[in-house]
Amino acid sequence: MPLTLDSFDSARQMAVAFPEAASLASPSEVWHEASVCALIHYITDTHHAYLHAELPHLSQSLIQLARGQGEQNGLLCQLNRTFHLLKDELEEHLRQEEEAVFPTIIRFASCRSPAPSLIAMNITVVHELETDHRHLIALLRELRQVTKHYTPEPDSCRQYVQILRRLQCLEADLLEHLHLENDILIPRVVQKALN
Repeated sequence: MPLTLDSFDSARQMAVAFPEAASLASPSEVWHEASVCALIHYITDTHHAYLHAELPHLSQSLIQLARGQGEQNGLLCQLNRTFHLLKDELEEHLRQEEEAVFPTIIRFASCRSPAPSLIAMNITVVHELETDHRHLIALLRELRQVTKHYTPEPDSCRQYVQILRRLQCLEADLLEHLHLENDILIPRVVQKALN
């Protein structure tokens, strides 16, 4: 049975199954020992920065390709639609993390004895983050399905092949990003909230 995004319960399992994700960042074991603040800065400086740079360029490339071939290529239209759904979700997700989620978590992590309201706020933030991540993973599944696991047809143009490679790199980076948040950051926040 081939591995798909449906085969996994966590981003960590996906990162193990898709080794390209591991090559994009430092080994996650390092982050188990780092402070929450250092981990968050790494996520924003590495993964968020990559997404902020790559999403607009991929969008522009897909729009250009769709203008040239879109009407006659239903697959390209579907890819364009799916990618832009993912892009919109990611941009909103990044904005929320940078403006609200991460500052709240950093404030919480820096308190020796956080107030019950701050604990409750962090539990809410964690649940929202997990919900967002499940939605992003569902969109990645759809993107993978639409692109047939990023496999070009034999007669695909060079621009389309490059877009598929870039989408595959985007997936790998996002899997590592989600792994760091789901399997390291969130458990640490929950553990602190329960103590």
